[in-house]
Amino acid sequence: MVVLGLAWLVPAPSPVAATPQVPVQAPFAEVANDLDLGVVIPALQGAFGERYGGYWLERKRNHDVMHVGVVGAGDADRAAVASLTGGHPRVVTDNVAQSYDTLAAAKDEIAASLDPAAGNFSVEVDLPTNSVVVHTADDGAAAAATAPEAARRGAARAHANARRQGQPPGQVQGQSQAPPVDPASAVRIEPESSIAVKPLGVGTRDAFPPFEAGLGVWVAFGSYWVRCTTGWMFWNQWYGYFGSTAGHCSHLGDGVVMGNYIVGGMRANTYQSWATVWGDVSFFSLSDGGWPGWAVVHQEQTHYAVNQKYSNAQLGNGLSLCFEGITSRSDNCGPIVRSNQTICCDGAGHTYIYTCIAYPPQAGDSGGPVYRVRGDLTAAVAGMLSSAVTINGSTAMCFSTIQNIEAATFSQLVMG
Repeated sequence: MVVLGLAWLVPAPSPVAATPQVPVQAPFAEVANDLDLGVVIPALQGAFGERYGGYWLERKRNHDVMHVGVVGAGDADRAAVASLTGGHPRVVTDNVAQSYDTLAAAKDEIAASLDPAAGNFSVEVDLPTNSVVVHTADDGAAAAATAPEAARRGAARAHANARRQGQPPGQVQGQSQAPPVDPASAVRIEPESSIAVKPLGVGTRDAFPPFEAGLGVWVAFGSYWVRCTTGWMFWNQWYGYFGSTAGHCSHLGDGVVMGNYIVGGMRANTYQSWATVWGDVSFFSLSDGGWPGWAVVHQEQTHYAVNQKYSNAQLGNGLSLCFEGITSRSDNCGPIVRSNQTICCDGAGHTYIYTCIAYPPQAGDSGGPVYRVRGDLTAAVAGMLSSAVTINGSTAMCFSTIQNIEAATFSQLVMG
């Protein structure tokens, strides 16, 4: 197993040109182009309560199919799903054993029970199989001994949280509730896995001001310059507006240069002092210097205004997302292959909470915006790029979700 930490360190800010990569893609019909997931997913969660099993997108040759999981699904549930999704012909209802909240809580509890000193690991919710998958670098014996009971503790916590929040059980009237299935049965151990986490920090995109997502930024990291990509603009009720990049690209107080301007210093960082990184992000103030900023995604030929953000539950397997990076440039798109994943560790020993798409990033892309272009040519925000993660030879682009970043920084994404 090899765990690599990579930040492109150079003696002076000399931009490196990159050749644009424009993959040729055949026409592909996506359910998410027809349905607004920002409306549909909360509606499904509200309708089924604790029985909601999440959604995922099955990709076929020239179209996808949206699967909606419901615990103990019956005919009345399928009718309810059809009603909430406008009778879309490629939406189907799956009968699942475990709810989305149960699987997510089980995943968190299992990850907390594993010892990083025993080697790298990955724990993820796999909605297509309604399971929690645990990848370990060792023989898996320790995970097999602790994971089942951890899954039960997580499930009990999820149920207690739902009761405290007054969440409805979601039982369809006239339909009997099946006895619960042991959440430990949802755990799958994959031992002797090869796991590597590679943070990506180093192209032009040197226009500033105004601040935009997808520009180049230089950070004075000790005696070196680090080259990364700008992320989204945020607002904090105490300190105003901030620009952002990946947290692993800087320390608190490091100087920030964009274009020909000294912007200021790093004011917040949720990577360097965090053992578990929920949001790999660092902030520099725009308000202090009066720097302008636009809530848009920067592309060479166009810009996409930000008008929506995805919750963690709306980022289902199979959903297509794109990212911008100073090295990879634009049109880097792929489906989500892992969502709400806990993975350990990078070269500095950090554990991450990630969602990942099937498109490998390059050095320098760190901090870049991850998003989906909507039908009205606006952007729905998913998160910010952090690392290339390779498991058993397959490399994906992994990012911190916008919901986790907002929670970690006590800030809000700026939309406009």
